Amino acid sequence: MKQTVRRFFLGERSECPPGSAYFWTILSGTTYSASTFLMFWLLSRVSGPYEAGIFTIVMAAGQQLLTIGYFNVRTYQVSDVTERFSFSQYFSFRMATCAVMMFVGILWVIVGGYRGEKLAAFLWILLFKVAEAMADVMEGLYQQKDRYDVTGKCIFYETVIFLAAFGAHLLLFGNLSSALAFMCLVYIVSLLVIDRNLVGAFARMRLSWDMTALRKLFWDCLPLFINSFLMVYLNSVAKYAMDACQGEEMLSYFNMIYMPAFVMNLFAGFLFKPLLTRFSNLFHQGERKALLALLGRQLGLLLGAAFFCLGGAWLLGIPVLSWFYHTDLSAYRGELCVVVIGGVFSAVYLMLQFLIVIMRRQYACLAGCLVTSAVAAVAVPFWTRRYGMPGAAWGYMLMMALLSVIYALMAGYYLRKWKNTEK
Repeated sequence: MKQTVRRFFLGERSECPPGSAYFWTILSGTTYSASTFLMFWLLSRVSGPYEAGIFTIVMAAGQQLLTIGYFNVRTYQVSDVTERFSFSQYFSFRMATCAVMMFVGILWVIVGGYRGEKLAAFLWILLFKVAEAMADVMEGLYQQKDRYDVTGKCIFYETVIFLAAFGAHLLLFGNLSSALAFMCLVYIVSLLVIDRNLVGAFARMRLSWDMTALRKLFWDCLPLFINSFLMVYLNSVAKYAMDACQGEEMLSYFNMIYMPAFVMNLFAGFLFKPLLTRFSNLFHQGERKALLALLGRQLGLLLGAAFFCLGGAWLLGIPVLSWFYHTDLSAYRGELCVVVIGGVFSAVYLMLQFLIVIMRRQYACLAGCLVTSAVAAVAVPFWTRRYGMPGAAWGYMLMMALLSVIYALMAGYYLRKWKNTEK
C-alpha cells in the first residue's frame, strides 16, 4: 500500500516537474474552494433553503474554529526554508491546537444554544475540520520541501472523495447530519491511506514535546493566528448577522450571492501560494527588485481578473445563479456586485498578508485586523438589522476595503524600510 501510494503521488522524480505545481494548484484550489459551494447547492436543491441555511451557519462556525486548529502555522511552515523547526515539532504543535479547537467547539455549542439538527451538523463539521487541520500540517511539509504538486494532488483527490461521499449519501437519504457524518468518516480514512503513507518520504513522523521549541513556535505564530481568526470573523460577520436578524432562509439567499466572492480569493491563492517559497528565498537573498517585479506581476493579474469577474457578475451573475439554485435572485443584482467587489478587496488583503509574513512582520498585521473587527462587530449587525441583505452586503465590502487599505500601507512601509536597510 505504501509504495503504491508513493508511486502514484510522488512519481519517478524527486523534484517537482516543470509546470506541475501550477496545474495541481489550480485543480486542487478550484475543487476545494468549490466544495462548500457544491455542497450548499446540492442541499438547496435536495433539502430546501432551511437546511441549506443550517449548513451555511455551521460551516461558517466550523471555518472559524478551524483557524484555531491551523493557528496559521502553514504560511510560517512553508516559508521556513532554513528548517528552524522540525516537522515533528510542527506536527506536535498541530496536535495541541486541534485539542484546543475541539474544546472551544464544545463551548461554542453551549453558548450558541445549538439544538437538534443544527447541533448534530455542527459536531460532525467540527470533527471534519479537525481532520482538515491535521491534513494541513502534512501538506505543508510537502510544500516546504518544494513539492507543491504533491500537496495539490492530495487536496484534489481527498476533496473529490469527501464530496462524492456527501453527495451520494444526501441523494440517497436526504438527511444533512447523517450525510456530514458519512463524509467525515470517509475523509478520515482517505487521510490515513494517503497522507500517512506519504509523510515518511519527506520527514520522520513522530511526536516531539520540546516545550522550548513549541513555545517559540506559539509566540511566532500567535499574531498570525489572531489575524486569521479575525479575518474569518470578518468574512463571516455578515452571515452571523443575517442568521441572527433575518433567519435561516434569508441567510441561505445571502449565501447564494456571497459564493462568487470566493472566486477572487481562489485566484489570489493560485497566483501567490505556489510562489511562497520563491518569495521567501528572494527576501532572504536580498533580491528586492526581483521580489517587487514578481509581486507587481501577480497583483496585475489579480486586478485584471477582478474587472473580468465584476463584469461577469453584472451581466450574467443573477441569471446564472438563479438557474443554478433554482431560485429567483433578480432582486439582488446590486448586492451581488457589491459582494464581488468585497471579494476583490479580500484577495488583495490576502496577497499583502503573505508578503508581510514573509518579511516576518506578522505582529504588525494585528492592528489592522483588530481595528476592522471592532468596527465590523458594531457596524455590520446594525446595517443588517436596519437594511437587511443590502446592509450585510455593503458591510462585508466596506470591511474588506478598510482592511486591504491598511495592509497596503503596512506592506509599503516595510518594503521601504527594507530598502533603507540595504543602503
